[in-house]
Amino acid sequence: MAKVKTTRSPGRPEGSANVSPDQSEVRLSRCKKCDSTDREAYFGTPFELEYAGLKDGKPYTHIVQKRTRCKNCGQHRRDIVHENRK
Repeated sequence: MAKVKTTRSPGRPEGSANVSPDQSEVRLSRCKKCDSTDREAYFGTPFELEYAGLKDGKPYTHIVQKRTRCKNCGQHRRDIVHENRK
């Protein structure tokens, strides 16, 4: 059986509408020892807690703690993130 080769143009189909993606601000975590924002990759299993509330006037449904280490001074820390999952 021979394969049929089809030609397709890359990208969206003609006539489709432009989409404006939502943007959000993200705060960088800082080391409390040296105030650096440079960190290593997160490691270990993140601790997740399903808990609803408001943080800085914005709703959240989960609290997530991620372990990392400062690249500047080596201080271990947990970054706490408030996520709004649907």
